[in-house]
Amino acid sequence: MTTAQIGKFRSAILDGIGPSDFKHSAPSTFWRPSGENLLAVTVDFLDRSHASRFNSNTASFGLELGVFFTFIPRPNGEIASSESLPPHFECHLRGALRRGLTQVAPASGYSLEHRLRRDIWWVAPDGRNLDRVVQSANRVLRRQSGPWFGRFSNPEHVSSFLEHNTAQRGTLPFNVGRRGSPFRKELLGRITEHIGGAGRSTSKG
Repeated sequence: MTTAQIGKFRSAILDGIGPSDFKHSAPSTFWRPSGENLLAVTVDFLDRSHASRFNSNTASFGLELGVFFTFIPRPNGEIASSESLPPHFECHLRGALRRGLTQVAPASGYSLEHRLRRDIWWVAPDGRNLDRVVQSANRVLRRQSGPWFGRFSNPEHVSSFLEHNTAQRGTLPFNVGRRGSPFRKELLGRITEHIGGAGRSTSKG
């Protein structure tokens, strides 16, 4: 595949998948403010290394959801907002969607189980399956993003999840570490502090 073909396929994917109520932010993330949160949908295209490993191309992609709590400063101390968006990888909770479309990774040398992994949509080198792949990704995004954002943009739910959940499977957040890990403990502390502050403000009102 040429660079021009890759660019054409990627543009078609972004145009076909981008949620209409989200704002596109380069290179492949869409954002929407929601209360104290920033919600993100990222089309995570394979880099050259992973594309080569799977005998695929850099138009193949995963779909990632993210929630950034604006009451928590960014690592550089700045406050994120719809006018000052963070990079998607700074989202406090990130989850990978799973496709329903049956596909087998074009790579050889891997177990069938690994080749059947459902977190990547494989785009054929000539783009012949592009429409089917985009339609599949859209269906999954419409079906799964609303419930996921509903759960993981709620500080009370996230606090309970961080405190009690031990699994990192399916579409559950994959970036929060194990229970008791430094990152999870710090995030839980920040959210707990915010919930307590919000409760005190409510009681005063």
